[in-house]
Amino acid sequence: MSTTKSGKVSPIKMSFDDYDTMVEKFDKLGYRPEWPDATLIDELEENIKKNKTWMKFCCFIAEKAAEPETDNDKESKKKILELINKYLVLEESE
Repeated sequence: MSTTKSGKVSPIKMSFDDYDTMVEKFDKLGYRPEWPDATLIDELEENIKKNKTWMKFCCFIAEKAAEPETDNDKESKKKILELINKYLVLEESE
């Protein structure tokens, strides 16, 4: 992932089609992740800044984790979605 002149991390760009394909691959895993705790979410953000592959893991959690039931899980979902919105830009295929 690149950094702009101002030091901000450039967003990860992905087409809607590529996102859909990625989610289809998640479906094949047959695994439902758990919502991470706040410490892990902070680590995920730092990892995303270094390696965009971690964004796929955030998307996997957002797409495949069970609906949150506890307040901690609800907060986790909120933070994961904030990370996705902050670093991932979906675009139409060219």
